[in-house]
Amino acid sequence: MKKIGFVPHKRRIKKHKVEYLKAIAEVMEDPYQSEDGRDVRGVQLELANKCAELSGVPYWTFTNCCTDALQIAIHALTKPGDQILVSSYGWRAFANAVSFMQRQVRFADCDESGNMDLDSVAEGLQNNRWGKLGAIIVVQNFGTVCDVRKIKPICDELNITVIEDAAPAFQMGESYDYKPGHASDVVCFSFDFTKCPATLGSGGGMAVHTPELHNLIYEISAHGRAKDTTIVRTGTKSYLDVTSC
Repeated sequence: MKKIGFVPHKRRIKKHKVEYLKAIAEVMEDPYQSEDGRDVRGVQLELANKCAELSGVPYWTFTNCCTDALQIAIHALTKPGDQILVSSYGWRAFANAVSFMQRQVRFADCDESGNMDLDSVAEGLQNNRWGKLGAIIVVQNFGTVCDVRKIKPICDELNITVIEDAAPAFQMGESYDYKPGHASDVVCFSFDFTKCPATLGSGGGMAVHTPELHNLIYEISAHGRAKDTTIVRTGTKSYLDVTSC
């Protein structure tokens, strides 16, 4: 294990205050919001392209926070009543999201890193320890990263969706063998002010590998509206405002 670096928010603002003010001034020239299904453009498109470049996951949707992203992922990829396996340790948001979306929470053990013990999970899946699961939420706790590739082939065989909660684990050049999002169906991030990188307030994002799932997430986060403006499903409203971008 290695120590996780953290830059206090006040120090970050003090060092980059001029850059923050310049960025805010620039977006005021084009105060365009992507809420309710509009396509991203300007600084929002720049952010999407940069996140895709750094993460290696091509299709990005930005949300109000990581909790929104988790709820949208659960809504998109599971059904009410499904059992969802989560880590037994970590911030309460990922378990709350499961219950809030009317799914059933199941807990898996953690290893010495504080992350879900994926070797134990793989064994449990093979032995049917939890019965039928709709999804597994793998939490990358505190910036430490566990390798989702250990369970993804088994999950594919059993038709179990893999969602990553990588709230504090955006790729920042660390020498990990596995980059968040590369083996999961969807990966969710936080850009809240305590994270790296971060907004001045709240923010989140989610990334997927297929345009089909990207479009589904688009519709859910736009009150169920498709890109042709027809209402095709129920949904919510979640987006990252242009100033935070």
